[in-house]
Amino acid sequence: MFEVSMRLNEYEWNEILDITDDFIVFVDWEAWEGDLSVSVPNEKIEKLIKNGLYDEKFIKKSDE
Repeated sequence: MFEVSMRLNEYEWNEILDITDDFIVFVDWEAWEGDLSVSVPNEKIEKLIKNGLYDEKFIKKSDE
């Protein structure tokens, strides 16, 4: 699921849909803990953080 989401985020949706520059696709399921880094490219996450739409505290560190 996460790989599919990551690939969908790489697609140029603005070629077929009228979207905002903070548009993302992510996996939402019961066990999900809010870490978008498993399904959203870093540059899109950085944009969300910059715009106050996502908090980096949800990103799990590799040692967790």
